[in-house]
Amino acid sequence: MDPPKKQQRSDEGPSSMTSPPKKLYPMDPPKSREKLKRPDEGPSSMITPPKRLYTMDPPKSREKLKRPDKVPLSMIPSTEEMQGVPMPEFSKYEGVKPLQSGKWGAQVFVDDHCILLGTFKSEIAAARAHDSAAMKFLKDDFIRNFLLTDITIHEPLFQNHFSDEAILEMILDGSYEPRFIDFVRNILRPNYSVDSGSIALPSASNVFDGAFVREMFHKQLTSSEVGEQKMLMLPINQVIRFFQDVVVDKVEISLEFQDKMNRSWVFRCDYLHDIQSHVFTTGWNKFVNEMKLRANDIVVFYRCLDYKKCFGKSFDMIDIIRDFKSNGSIMVDESREKPTEFDEKEGKSKEMVEVKETEEQPKFKLFGSWI
Repeated sequence: MDPPKKQQRSDEGPSSMTSPPKKLYPMDPPKSREKLKRPDEGPSSMITPPKRLYTMDPPKSREKLKRPDKVPLSMIPSTEEMQGVPMPEFSKYEGVKPLQSGKWGAQVFVDDHCILLGTFKSEIAAARAHDSAAMKFLKDDFIRNFLLTDITIHEPLFQNHFSDEAILEMILDGSYEPRFIDFVRNILRPNYSVDSGSIALPSASNVFDGAFVREMFHKQLTSSEVGEQKMLMLPINQVIRFFQDVVVDKVEISLEFQDKMNRSWVFRCDYLHDIQSHVFTTGWNKFVNEMKLRANDIVVFYRCLDYKKCFGKSFDMIDIIRDFKSNGSIMVDESREKPTEFDEKEGKSKEMVEVKETEEQPKFKLFGSWI
């Protein structure tokens, strides 16, 4: 009897056990190859790149980068409420408060009475209005939002030409800052650029964050104070007012100050009987050399209160205002008893107006002709 024959596969020939198949995957490729194949590619897509990429419809990621052709400036909101930005509950600036309209209100307290200064589009503008009004009503006894600059150091001279009511009216109608800029350009700095935009008003860069700031006094340096004398003469009334530890009988006392860069400066304060004045001696020469001070530079002294700490630490600060002459302009001598009179209506000095009138009108008539 014959042995049973071994069953053969339908796709194998008689010698399929020993020889490889003639065709491997003749019709349908395996599923492993199908996964590597892209639907929009031909048989040779694994080697050659596709002919067309994003021919008709770009991907959504590229559509998002498209910008509209024109965006009118009127569509850009100007206040926090219009921009969708929530207004804070309070302002970090003194005398400034947020309003529900998205603007900022400014006010100043004088003898326990609140004086409203109007509404402003920006928080910085409201803070400047507070400092200007407080400077007129409270002199130097108020908390400043901004440190003094080479422009605002002359603001008291500008305010001396106006009454309290006139200053308040200019702040309310928005004409205070433009007229102050004209005053600085036309009177204090005759050689200054005609463009008023180059006159920078205080901004956030002039804020000493984290502290309430009060000005004690400021002093314009002389050539001897930055030269061989190596000492700074202080006004005796201001020294007694703010430095109570300084007594005439004491030989010396050390006073520490901090600058805007949080660097510490220590000066020895001595009383000279010959000139009957207090002076900074030891430490002052180092400050002059490192800060590269020159004659007519202004040194400003502040008293600060750190409100970030629980009990509030008090400290003194020193700052510098560079002389205008270093920028090619003229410095006004504030030691004159009568400064140049200022025309409130035209915003010009009376000297300029009088010269114009004398040029237009002749002096007297002689033999039928004006001389």
